[in-house]
Amino acid sequence: MPDEEDQYSIKIGGAIVISIVVAALLCWLSFHFDRIGLFISIFGSVASLFGIWLACKQILTIKQITTKTNKAVNSRLKNLNGYLTMADMTRIISSTKEILGYLSSSKMELALLRMRDLRIELVQLRQNTQIFGSADVLLPMNKCITTLGIDIENINNTIIKNRSISLETVTSNMDNLLSVLSEIEGKLKFNEYDKSN
Repeated sequence: MPDEEDQYSIKIGGAIVISIVVAALLCWLSFHFDRIGLFISIFGSVASLFGIWLACKQILTIKQITTKTNKAVNSRLKNLNGYLTMADMTRIISSTKEILGYLSSSKMELALLRMRDLRIELVQLRQNTQIFGSADVLLPMNKCITTLGIDIENINNTIIKNRSISLETVTSNMDNLLSVLSEIEGKLKFNEYDKSN
């Protein structure tokens, strides 16, 4: 069975053959009759109808090509979004490990600065509905962001007001955050979010 392009070529060829036959018929008739203007107008009408058909066919072909191109572009954008999200997750996990290092060294000011940056990155990452569209991922992330905000406030009070803080609790909270982020990163690596959505 011929494919779509072959069928299109056959139709075009047939239309050309019909046009040649009509033109030859009109020439023959013009030699035998005095109404040559009538035959020329008939031939012009046939040629116009053929031109309209050809234009419609080309418009439909362009529409099909545009649809296929649009699907391919959307697929590439989805893949690119996955790569960017993966890079974001890697950077966020690295920041979390850096914060844990600062906490273990009792460098509260540096830990506080990085924790504020981390909270902003997490809030922005949470907007990715491809990953955080389901409640089983969104709820732990929201809990971690809330806990991170509380830890930021506690460290800020420790620095400004010289209050004591339990570094074990903050470190434990950061470890929990690291576990949640690592689980999300693992699912991203194996494209589990693409399969579910």
